[in-house]
Amino acid sequence: MNYVIDLDSDAFRDLEKFQLSNYEIKAYSSLLLKGPMRASEIIKVTGIPQPRTYDVLGKLQRKGLIIMNSSINKTYEAIMPSAALRHNVEYMNEYIDRLDKYILENRSDFEIRAPNVWFIENSKSVMLKLELMISESNSEIILSMEYHKLAELLPALRRARKRGVTICSVMKESIDEKSLVTLSELGILRIRSIMPVEIVVVDRKIAFLNANSLSQTSDYSIFIQEEELVDVLDYYFFNMNWVSSRYYRDFDGMENVKISSSWLACELIDNAFSKGYKCKVEVEGFDASGPVSLNADVISVKRIQGLQYAFVIKTLTGTYTVGGKNATLEDIRMVSGVFNFEKE
Repeated sequence: MNYVIDLDSDAFRDLEKFQLSNYEIKAYSSLLLKGPMRASEIIKVTGIPQPRTYDVLGKLQRKGLIIMNSSINKTYEAIMPSAALRHNVEYMNEYIDRLDKYILENRSDFEIRAPNVWFIENSKSVMLKLELMISESNSEIILSMEYHKLAELLPALRRARKRGVTICSVMKESIDEKSLVTLSELGILRIRSIMPVEIVVVDRKIAFLNANSLSQTSDYSIFIQEEELVDVLDYYFFNMNWVSSRYYRDFDGMENVKISSSWLACELIDNAFSKGYKCKVEVEGFDASGPVSLNADVISVKRIQGLQYAFVIKTLTGTYTVGGKNATLEDIRMVSGVFNFEKE
């Protein structure tokens, strides 16, 4: 009886994403599962029409998925996917990086016409929207979510990290050690005993909240681009997720740390000072007269719980307080800052 691959249920069906036809998948999977075979045997096993068989096998050879023993009885052998497809994966990752970079450098400054608040129920749509948020990040991503969901975003997060984006995660401490190490390689990681509310904030411009993580009766997610609401969710993350967690990996050893949130800047500065580092910052933002760009030494942190999260900088021209982009008490409203450290 012919062995015919069921593409609707078989583990090989996703090979379509590597531009393999149904016949190519059948031939390749049969060689992987049954071992080296001659063309006549492949026909019997797969049901591929004889006139198509050599064309299919030739394409698989050119794609580097099988090899042929050129003896009298020509035999075909499959290369394991981990080896055969790795170069495709590496090429696609490089291409995605190049494409993202080109788009970000060349697209016009278009006005966002989308709604400022999105309510999304479909989980696949939620993940696609999160990937888009991450792909457009410039300075900072703060996030907390269940690891099995975050794992789907790891490729996008790694590309963001490669661009120099600072990534700060809060996770439940009960996930396995290997997963914690993977997350710590992305950036700052804090852990806590209970599952944090699922929140993602990117560049303090757009935010995500999984309503189901707040209430089991709410089966939808919210995406917010309204500046004031993003601020509220940013500080909610700090007070509900960050404060009740502890470091698994802190800022030690990091360079050119990009920050958008003033509370995170305060945490970074405190962490650096506690380890005996001096801190310097390049601040982009606004003062009373307009845009400012300063290189400065960081002197101290100023906090009033629930009211002020600021730091003090010193330049050749004076001493200034720096707060978030909507700050009202400080001299400078920070849009972004790049922090570096050196030992005292």
